[in-house]
Amino acid sequence: MKVNVYETIIYEVPANLKRSAEYVGGKLIITNERICFEPHSFNIQRKAIEIHFAEIKSLREAKVLWIIPNGLEIHLYKGEVYKFIMSKRIQIKKEIQAKIG
Repeated sequence: MKVNVYETIIYEVPANLKRSAEYVGGKLIITNERICFEPHSFNIQRKAIEIHFAEIKSLREAKVLWIIPNGLEIHLYKGEVYKFIMSKRIQIKKEIQAKIG
């Protein structure tokens, strides 16, 4: 991920992104302008994603296997939903929520 001059990294945490039946490992990066997910190079699905805060409609805490409370769903206005599994879920949710209002 290339950070521009006006961008500051706020969080950088290991995370997994649910893509169909596969959980793709990588890192989740939260800046003052956007959210980026960079998959590890050894994953089958290696496409990085970038979400600007203006694209986010809502956030929802989620559970893995209906019991482990470490997921965060990001719902976009255009209908896409990204489900991330990570530590620091509550802190990251609060940071994103502050950016989207």
